[in-house]
Amino acid sequence: MAETSGFFRPLIEFFFPSLKPEDMLFYYGYVRKVLHFVVYAFLGFLAFRAFSVNGRAPRKALLIALLISLAVAATDEYMQSFDPSRTSSVYDVAIDMAGATSAILATYFLRTRRDRRVEILQA
Repeated sequence: MAETSGFFRPLIEFFFPSLKPEDMLFYYGYVRKVLHFVVYAFLGFLAFRAFSVNGRAPRKALLIALLISLAVAATDEYMQSFDPSRTSSVYDVAIDMAGATSAILATYFLRTRRDRRVEILQA
């Protein structure tokens, strides 16, 4: 928290100047968790896109993207466990995977929907 508070704390103070310090810590925690979700959603989206080209089956790409996201999230938390200034949490892995899964599934369903439309138009 100390490593990112230099950027986010002034931002929160700017938008919410009347927040008490304990409330600021509370909301700052939520901002960090939302960012975990968003960053891993982006990772999941990119991983799915990377493995769904060249005619690969979208289900296979979905599984590979989920496994890559899980590997990165678990490795990140494992590495944090060695740094005394940081905390490692299984809950962070769950939040990360929720973000990645959301983006991967949304991209998968949009792509299969598009592919069905193309098949209908070509028929």
